[in-house]
Amino acid sequence: PPSLNGGPPAARGAPRPSGPCARGPPVACTSCNSTQRASPPRCPNCASCCWICASTWRACKRPHTTEGRDPRLPGFNAIWRHRQSGRRSGGPTPGGGAAIVIREGLRFEVLQERPCAPDDVTTEWAGVRVFPSEKSVESLDIHCLYIPPPIRTAEGDDRVQRFSPRHLPSGVNTVILGDLNAHHPAWDPESEESDLGTAVFEWSVVSGMRVLNDGSATHMPRRANTRQTAPDVSLCHKSLANRAESGETSARTTCRSASPSTAEARPSAGGAARRSWAKADWASFRARTEEALAGWEACPPESVSEANQQLTTAIQEADKASVPRGARPSAKAWWTPEVDDAVKARRAAWAAAAADPSVRPAWNRACADAKKTIADAKRESWRTFAGEVAADSDHSKIWRIVRSLDGRNSNLQRDAALRVGQKTLVQSKDIAEAYAREYASVSRLPQDRRTRDLRRENFRSSVSRAGADSHGSRDFGKPFSHRELDRALHSLPARKAPGPDEICAEHLQHLGAAGRRAVLQLINASWTQGEVPAAWRRAHIVPILKKGKPADEIGSYRPIALTSTLAKLAERLVQARLYWWAESRHLLHPAQAGFRKRRSTEDQIARLTQLISDGHQAAPARRTVVVLFDFRRAYDTVWKQGLLHKLHNAGIPAAGVRWAETKAQAAIDAVSDWANEWRMELAPNKCAASLFTTTAGEASRELRLRLNDAPLSTDRQPRFLGVILDRLLSFTAHAANVAGRARARCGVLAALSGSNWGAKQSDVRQLYTAYVRPVLEYAAGAWMPTACRTAIDHLDRAQRLGARIITGCPRNTRSEVLEREAGLPPMAVRAEMHAGLLHERALRLPHDNPLRACAASVGPRRRLQSARGWRETAASVCSAAGLSGFPREPVHAIPTTPPWAVLDSVTLGLQLASPTSRGDLPEARRAAAQQTLAALPPASTVIWTDGAAKDGILDGGSGVLVEPNTTLCVAAGHVTSSFHAELVAIAEALRWVLAAPDPAELSPVRICSDSLSALSALASGPGSTGATMIDAVWGSLADLAARGTSVHLQWVPGHAGIPGNEAVDEIAKQGTTLAQGTAPVPLAAAQAAVRRYCLARWHQIYNAAATEAASTSSLAWHLACTAGRLPPQPTSDLTRRQERLICQLRADRCPALRGFQAAIGVDVAPTCRFCGDGEETAAHLLISCPALTSHRCRLWGPSPEPAAVFENCVAVLNFLGKAGAI
Repeated sequence: PPSLNGGPPAARGAPRPSGPCARGPPVACTSCNSTQRASPPRCPNCASCCWICASTWRACKRPHTTEGRDPRLPGFNAIWRHRQSGRRSGGPTPGGGAAIVIREGLRFEVLQERPCAPDDVTTEWAGVRVFPSEKSVESLDIHCLYIPPPIRTAEGDDRVQRFSPRHLPSGVNTVILGDLNAHHPAWDPESEESDLGTAVFEWSVVSGMRVLNDGSATHMPRRANTRQTAPDVSLCHKSLANRAESGETSARTTCRSASPSTAEARPSAGGAARRSWAKADWASFRARTEEALAGWEACPPESVSEANQQLTTAIQEADKASVPRGARPSAKAWWTPEVDDAVKARRAAWAAAAADPSVRPAWNRACADAKKTIADAKRESWRTFAGEVAADSDHSKIWRIVRSLDGRNSNLQRDAALRVGQKTLVQSKDIAEAYAREYASVSRLPQDRRTRDLRRENFRSSVSRAGADSHGSRDFGKPFSHRELDRALHSLPARKAPGPDEICAEHLQHLGAAGRRAVLQLINASWTQGEVPAAWRRAHIVPILKKGKPADEIGSYRPIALTSTLAKLAERLVQARLYWWAESRHLLHPAQAGFRKRRSTEDQIARLTQLISDGHQAAPARRTVVVLFDFRRAYDTVWKQGLLHKLHNAGIPAAGVRWAETKAQAAIDAVSDWANEWRMELAPNKCAASLFTTTAGEASRELRLRLNDAPLSTDRQPRFLGVILDRLLSFTAHAANVAGRARARCGVLAALSGSNWGAKQSDVRQLYTAYVRPVLEYAAGAWMPTACRTAIDHLDRAQRLGARIITGCPRNTRSEVLEREAGLPPMAVRAEMHAGLLHERALRLPHDNPLRACAASVGPRRRLQSARGWRETAASVCSAAGLSGFPREPVHAIPTTPPWAVLDSVTLGLQLASPTSRGDLPEARRAAAQQTLAALPPASTVIWTDGAAKDGILDGGSGVLVEPNTTLCVAAGHVTSSFHAELVAIAEALRWVLAAPDPAELSPVRICSDSLSALSALASGPGSTGATMIDAVWGSLADLAARGTSVHLQWVPGHAGIPGNEAVDEIAKQGTTLAQGTAPVPLAAAQAAVRRYCLARWHQIYNAAATEAASTSSLAWHLACTAGRLPPQPTSDLTRRQERLICQLRADRCPALRGFQAAIGVDVAPTCRFCGDGEETAAHLLISCPALTSHRCRLWGPSPEPAAVFENCVAVLNFLGKAGAI
C-alpha cells in the first residue's frame, strides 16, 4: 500500500499499487464521529483514530512477496493474501494479492472463509473482523477484493472469470472495498456499463448494500489524453449508509461504528513506560535508598512481609526520582547522547539553511556528521549485543535487534482476537481469564479428597518429626553472609523484565551499604523464620506466541511468569547451598548430567553413541535396542508436596525443607480442590523404541514392545537429546537438519553484512562463531567423529554459506580459500577437535562417572574399517597433541569451600596506591609498588610467588620465596600455562604455611604475586571459574582462616626491579627445568593443546593442497598472498565494501575484474584493459601488468611478493582505484 497523505511510509520492499497507474486504496475509519472526509492516518476531528487500509497490490519481483517475507509497515498489523494462480494453468504465480493493514491497538480477527465460488481461483480476497472497542461486542467485517480486468487475448492465457457477487456477504456490519474492474453509472458515470458492473449493482440492491462512491475517478492514467475511470467500488450495508461517505479521488471511505457512543476505537498509548538505564543517576538512587533505609537497624520491621514492603517502597521511590522513563513505542538501543546531540545539530543547521541558503554547506556537514555518529553508535551497540549472543539465544530477539539497527519492522499480528472453542474473545479481561483457565488446567490432576488430605497430613507430620537439624549440620541453616549475597547479585542477569514489584536487577546491584544490609536482613529473616512474603509468590504471566503458530489460538502461546527479583535473589542463595550440599554428599546419581557443573547433554549422547559403535564393531556384531521415554508435562505436573518429602528423605536439612514448603504453600492452597497427588504421566505418543544394527535385513523390523499394555511404536530415526540417530550412526539426517537451521540463522549475518551502518567483518564473524556455528556443533564431540562423509558435507556447505557472508566472496570461490579468508577450519578438523576436548574432560570426571568409564575403556577390535567411534578419534588426537603419559588434574563439580564459609580474614589487593600501566618506566612502577607495600599493615610473614612456562604453554615451573631466604621450587606440568603456574606457586606458599606447627604464629601472612589475572580470578570467589587450582587455593585459605591465620594477597607489577619479585622469578625459571612426570595437566591447558594441534593440522592440510595446486590456480595465489598464514584481520579504517574487495582480491574472485566476469559468462573480453596482454586478474594487476609498472614500483619495488603487497590493504585499494580497476 502506498503512503496516503501522511500515512504510513512504504516499507522497504513494499509493493507498488496494482495496475499501470498509481491508485490509492480504500480506507475504513472506525473512530471518527464526524461526517467530514477523513484522510488516514488521522481524521481532523479524532486525534487518535484507528484505521484500516485495504488494498490490492502487485509486486515487482517474486522474491519480495513470498510467504514469510511480506513487506512490513511500522505501527500496523498487516494481513496478506497471496495470489493463487497465474495467467496459465500450472504456470508460475507472480507475486501479488490482497492486503489489509490495521493500526496497532485495534483488536481484530482474520476471516478464513473465502466469499467466492469454489471454482473461482482468479478473484483475490482478504478479510478481517474488527472490534472497535473492548467495551463493545459489535464488530465490523472488512472485505478487500480484487477481480482481474476483462481477459485480453494473449498466447497461453487460459484464465476463466467465475466471479459471482451472490457469494459476497451482506451482513449489517459488512463493508466491501475492492478493485472490481467493474463499471456502472452508480459509481462510474464516465464509463460504459459492463456486465460485471450490472451484476454487482443488482446484487447490492437485492442484498441491501449501498454504494458509497460519489462518482469521482479512482483510476488516473499517466497519459493526459486518457479517460479517467472508477473501477474501485466501496459498499456497505444500508444500516451503515447514513454514517458513511465516499472519499475523494482515491476512493476513500469513512465509516463510523454502528454505535459511536460505545464503539469508539482508540489505539493503545504505546505500552508501559520503559526505563532509560543509560540516563540513570545511580548516585542519587543510592543516596535516596540509604536515607530511606537508615533506620532499619535501630527499628527493624516486625515481620518479613513488612520488611519486604518497606524495602520495595524505598527502591521504588528512589527509582522514580533517579531513573528516567519514557513510553516511546520503539525505543532504539543505539540512541546515545552523542547521537542525540548530532541530530539536534542537524536540525539546527537545517533551520539555519532554510532561513539563509548561503549556510547550506554547514547543513551538509551536519548531515554527514550525524550519519557517521549514528553508524558508529549502531556498530558499537551491535558489538555490545554480539558479545552476549550464545547458541541458545532467542532467534526472534536477535532479529529484533537487527531490525532496530537496520530500520526494519516486525510483521507480528499482536492485536489478533483470541478464539476459544466457538467464542471469539476481544476484551482484555476475557482473554486474561481464558489464559488463566488454560494454564491452570495444565497441572490439574483430579484426586479424591480423602487421599489428598491423608497424604498431606503424612507429609507434614514427617517433616515436623524431623526436627531442625536431624539430617545435617547447623551451618546449612545459618544466615547468609555478605559474600554469598555479593556473589548472587553479581550473577543476576541485567536487562530483564521485572515482576509485579517493578524491581530490576540493576536496582539491587546499585544499592549502597545500608541497602545491601537491608536486602540481606530480609532474606535471612525469610530463611530462618520459614516465611515467604506474599509479594514473592505473585507473578505477571505474559503469553508469548510460539514460532509458526496461529495468533488466534490459545494453545499457540507459551506462558512466561515474571516474578519478583528479590525472590529470584533469595532463590539463588538457597540454590547455591542446596547444590553444594547435594554434590558434597553424593546425593545425585553419577549418571545424571543435567543441571550439573562440568556435565552436559553431550555426556549422555557420547555414552550412547559409543555403546552402539562398540556393538557394531564387536564380533559377532551386537544389536542395540534403545527405548526413549517422554513424560507428559513433566514440569507442569510436579507433585510439590512429594518433592518436599523427597528433599527431606535425601537428607536436606530441615531449614531448607521448611523454606521450600512455605514457598510452595500458596500454590498448594490454591489447588487444594484440584488434587493432592502430583504424579508423572508418560506420553505414549512420544515414547518409542529403536533398533541399531549393521544388518540391512533387520532395518525394517518392528520391535514387539509394549508400554502400559499398549504397543510401543518403533522409530528408525529417534531424536535423543536433540541429536537424530540412525541405525548405522551415519548422522546424515541430523547433519541435514542442523545445516538447515544454521542456514536460517545465516539470515542474520546477511542482514548485517548488507546493512547501511556497516557491520565489520570481525563483527559478522563473531556472530557466526557465537550464534550459527554452535547449532552445527551441538554435542559435536559425541557424534561428529562418527558421522559419514555425506553428513560432514552437509555441515561444510552450511559453513561455507556463512564464510561467503563474512568475506563477501562469490559462490565459485574455492572452499579452502574461503575457509582461510573467513578463519573457519573445515568441519572434519573441528570434529577431531571436539572429540579431543570431550575425551580430556571425560578422563577428569570422578571415578564413578559412567562417561569416564566409557572414555577410559578399550573397545573391541575394529571390525568395520569405515566406522569409527569418537573414543578412538579422541585418543589419537590427544596423543598427537602431546598429552599421553602425563597425569590429569581432576575437575570437581563444587568448590571445596562451602558457600557459608566465613573468610573475613582473607583479603586481596588488586590496585596500587598510584595507578600505573605497562608502558610506564620500571622506576615509576617500582615506586608505586613500594608505596603500596609500605601502606599495608605490618606482616609477620612475607612470601613472594611467581610462575613461568616455556613459550607460555610447556614445562611450567613455580617458585616461592619466604623472606628472608626460604625457597620452594616445583614443576607445574609439561602441558600448562603461565596462569596455572602462578596459581601453583600461590598454592605451594599456602601449603608451606599450613605445614607449620602453629600457622597462627605466622599471622598475618602477606603473599605478593605479579599475576593480576590469577589474583583477579581468586577475587571472584571459590567455585566462580571452575578451575581446580583456584578451588585448591581457596580450600587452603579456608583452612588457615579456621586456624586463626589472616592472609593478604597483593598484586605487584612484574619486571619492575622489585627485589623480592626478581628473586622469585629466577626460582620459577629453575622450576621449568625440573622433571614434569608427576605434575598433573590442568583441563584448560589440555584443551588449549588440543586446539593448537587441530589448528596446526588445518594449516598443514591447506599448505599441502596449495603446494600441489597449479601455480596459476587461485589456491596457489592465495598461498602466496598470505605466506601460508591466516589472513590478518582487516584494519578498522576499512569500510565493509573495502573489506570485501580485499578478500575477493586475495581469493582471485573479484567481480570488478574482467577475468572473473568472463569466467562467469559475462560478455566481456578477459584481457587486461590497461595493457591488452594477459588475463585481467588480481595477480596480473598487482604483480605483472606492464602498464602499471611505474606506480607499482613506487609502492612496492620492481618485483614485489604478493604477501608484501597485501601487508598494506589501503595501499592495494588506492593502487587499483587510481588505476581505474575498481
